[in-house]
Amino acid sequence: MGLQKRTFDVGLALVLGLALLPVFGLIALAIKITSPGPVLFRQERLGRGGSTFLMNKFRKFPADWGSQGLGVTTQFDSRMTKIGRLLERTKLDELPQLWNILVGEMSFVGPRPESLKFRHLFFGQAREILEYKPGLFGPNQVLYRNESTMYPRDRDPEEYYEEVLFPAKIQNDIQYFRNATFFSDIAFVIKGTLVVFGSAIVWRKSMRVGALLLLWDIAAVLAAWSVAHWLKYSVVRQLVYSEKVLGIFKTGAFILPLVVTLVFLLTRVYRHPVRYFSETDVIRLAGAACGVWMVAAIVIRLAETSTSSLMIAVAYIISVAIMLLPRVAYRQLHYKLPGMRKKHGNRSTVLVCGVSQKSLGLCNLLATGFSNGVGYVGLLTDDSEQLAREIYGFKVLGMVSDLDNMHARYNFDQVWMTSNFDIAQRNKVQSWCLSRGVQSLNLEDLAGFRQLEIASSALNDKTKEVGSPPRHKNSAIEETKRADEVTA
Repeated sequence: MGLQKRTFDVGLALVLGLALLPVFGLIALAIKITSPGPVLFRQERLGRGGSTFLMNKFRKFPADWGSQGLGVTTQFDSRMTKIGRLLERTKLDELPQLWNILVGEMSFVGPRPESLKFRHLFFGQAREILEYKPGLFGPNQVLYRNESTMYPRDRDPEEYYEEVLFPAKIQNDIQYFRNATFFSDIAFVIKGTLVVFGSAIVWRKSMRVGALLLLWDIAAVLAAWSVAHWLKYSVVRQLVYSEKVLGIFKTGAFILPLVVTLVFLLTRVYRHPVRYFSETDVIRLAGAACGVWMVAAIVIRLAETSTSSLMIAVAYIISVAIMLLPRVAYRQLHYKLPGMRKKHGNRSTVLVCGVSQKSLGLCNLLATGFSNGVGYVGLLTDDSEQLAREIYGFKVLGMVSDLDNMHARYNFDQVWMTSNFDIAQRNKVQSWCLSRGVQSLNLEDLAGFRQLEIASSALNDKTKEVGSPPRHKNSAIEETKRADEVTA
């Protein structure tokens, strides 16, 4: 079978390599854009007879991670880059191994080449596996297609691999390769390809988390397609629907649900709970929807010869608007309804001083970070132009002169202040708190926060004063000590 198998390997590797050149280019570009460093990751692996060779992969991890971390890849591995997660799910990171097959270091079907980190495991019966040329497909590549999800959370992954997964893989490989034939290898190539792409989406988990949203999104896309179609052919052109027009509509109505399902699950639109829906999720949703309509436009053009770019653009805008409605509404209700239920409960209430990124972060913490016992009132400003405004949904209630009125209205018992609040106004607030028995907290009094402030200030000064003499490495510590002495 040796010559026959080698001819098959070379021929298929050449055909796939040439056919997938555009895919290689897109993946390489995506890796370069999202992470600095080389496109390929090359690592020594065990080959036939125990020799070693450099196996090629598209890089999934940052270029400077080196050999840090585990020798196995676990689910949601924090070392992976954004494009690396997609490559890991689709197994597209394995494509550069076509070169290893061409030069004879690997075959399409064979045991998976093991990392040198686990070289010590090849003793006894396991040494038999080293008699076969490692491969891209095989029984373990099919059975353990989602190996990263198999590691228990309460066990060391490498220990689990050595004690459980590796012995099982050895038995599977021995059982198959002792009786392998050319035709059984071809069957594994076909089966492995189907398993790889069929399991790129974890259907059960995705459906459990986002089934209702997926149905809503499909309905939104179909509704947008119907409205855009109606606007173009019934309103703008005032034409009676012809058989051709109905054909375009039916084609779109048929393919759009399929495209939405595949694109949205692959791009992990339903990754985050709706109650935490954020600007990042809006961008992800809009980008995925754009991909849906681009794919749909191409398919419809191929099937029905023509579609209007303007109609696709209108449908895209309408669909995104409809998709956003339940997400934004649910998020708002999730945070506001619990607050309404606790309105008359016994809890601490806090007023935050200053309008800045720091104070807005504190407001977000108070509004959403505590399930019981803490209430957020609003913002106190030292700038009259910010009065009676809302910033990121947080109300600016008044200035220092309005403290009595605000206290009568909201009866807050704590005031939190950051360094961005004017120091003279801060002193007035502290005096007012002392006279009213309200607790005041200046975040600069917290050692950890103060060190962050000093480090941030030093970085800003260094950026502004190019060419200034370098500060001593212990300057931040010295400034902290001086601040402690002043506070004392």
